[in-house]
This record gives sequence, C-alpha cells and structure tokens, in this order.
Amino acid sequence: ANFAISRYLFRVAHEEDSAALMADAHHLSTDVYTGLGIFAGLLLVKVTGMGIFDALTALGVALLIAKIARDVLRQSLGVLLDTSLPVNERLAIEHILDGFSPPLLDYHDLRTRKAGAHRHVDVHLTVPAQITAGEAHDIAESVEQAIVEAFPNAQVITHIDVGGVDAATGRVWRSD
Repeated sequence: ANFAISRYLFRVAHEEDSAALMADAHHLSTDVYTGLGIFAGLLLVKVTGMGIFDALTALGVALLIAKIARDVLRQSLGVLLDTSLPVNERLAIEHILDGFSPPLLDYHDLRTRKAGAHRHVDVHLTVPAQITAGEAHDIAESVEQAIVEAFPNAQVITHIDVGGVDAATGRVWRSD
C-alpha cells in the first residue's frame, strides 16, 4: 500500500511542483525500502546462517535513506532560497525569446527564479528605435504571454530598451 501511495504522491508532487508532497512521497518510499531490507536481511540470515547479512542490509537501507534525505533537503533549501530555474526551463524561455526575432533585435539581463511552484522571469527586450511605444508594448505583451503559456505559474516582467543594428558591423546596439 505504501508503494502505491508513494508512487501516486510522486506523480502529484511533480504535477503540483510541491516540495512538501515530494518529501512525503520519499518518506513513504523509505518505509517500503526499510520493509524490503528487513525481509532481504532476514532471508539471507535464514538461508546462509550468517548474522552479518542483517547488519549489512541495515547499513544499505540506512545509506539509501541518508541519500534520499540529502536529496529532499537540497530540494527544500532550493525552494526556500528562491533558486534560479532549472537549465532546461531557462533554455525553453530563451527559445521563446529567440522566436520573437524579428521584431526583437535582442534580449539581455534574463533573470529567473523559482519560489515554490511559481516562476519569476525578468528580461530586457531591445526593440528597433523606429517603432512606436505602443508597438513596443505589444511586443512585450506577446513575449510575456508566450512565456506564461509555456509556464502557467510564471510571473513575467519585461523591460523595453531601444536599439538598432549597426550597418557596418551587424551588431545590435541599445541605449540603456
């Protein structure tokens, strides 16, 4: 029963991005590992007559529980400390931003963080100097919407910088 419940909790924890549910799922799974370890240790002692297998099995289960505890602690501290988004999520955001070129000339100062199940994205967008403020606003809104569609719990803040492309070098310039 604990095995089935822990698998269910793992699935819901991933769906909800919940560190608390993930910790509880790990707790139930360690109960399963402990029970299997006790069974394996007793079986090995019974079959071989060597009591050392009881201690070795206990040590193995203890090391597994310590590893799980370290992983849960690392994940929980990450949530508490508002860490940056995982690399794959940051790359997905960069891919979204790259899809807006043109009209975007460039983006920079992309900052991300995760607080619980929420994602925070802050980015500067460089738009052509010749467009209107309304057009720049529309571009920013489109970028924000695309990121929120990919990450429903995201709060996105965009900053508009005006720039252009240097005809001689092809490099983007901006007036920060």
